[in-house]
Amino acid sequence: MTVQKKLDIFAKRISDSTNEKKRRLSQEIQDAIRAKRKEAERIVRQERRMLLKVEQAKLERESQKQIHYATTIARKTLADTRLRLSAELLVDLEDDLRKFVQSHKYKGYLQKAINAAKKQVTGQFSTIILMNRDMIYKDKIQFDGLINDLFEIKGTDEDFIGGFKLLSADKRAMADYSLLARLEALNEKWGNLWD
Repeated sequence: MTVQKKLDIFAKRISDSTNEKKRRLSQEIQDAIRAKRKEAERIVRQERRMLLKVEQAKLERESQKQIHYATTIARKTLADTRLRLSAELLVDLEDDLRKFVQSHKYKGYLQKAINAAKKQVTGQFSTIILMNRDMIYKDKIQFDGLINDLFEIKGTDEDFIGGFKLLSADKRAMADYSLLARLEALNEKWGNLWD
């Protein structure tokens, strides 16, 4: 074997060894690049998930704020509407009651109301108070024994729409059978229903 051949074999071995080292090194670099890429992708995915969670939390908070705001506005609108409708209804009822006390049916109502009150009152009441406008009924209404020497009928300028009030002899107790008192009681009842 000649020196040249020996040199060629040696060069081939060195070349093969170098090529093998290059191939292994290239493979290691590619494996390292793939590993780094996978790690970078994992980190990006994790950051995206975290960012997505943060954004979802922000959106949820904003959504809750908007729902709360809309609910508050709806409740206020509903309360305002109820209040407005209640006020309108009370005005309409008061107007209807004022028309009723001008009708021919009012005298019968007043007599029935006084007779019904007679069953509820004790001997402590001594005065029936009517509005001055209703004093025209003083002599026309039969009070089925309610009016006797112990009771007197007085008129007042107070506007309680209609009906009457009973006043005790010592003027400390009053039973209010006025239409205004009934209207106010109805208004209070509505307020309690809507609260």
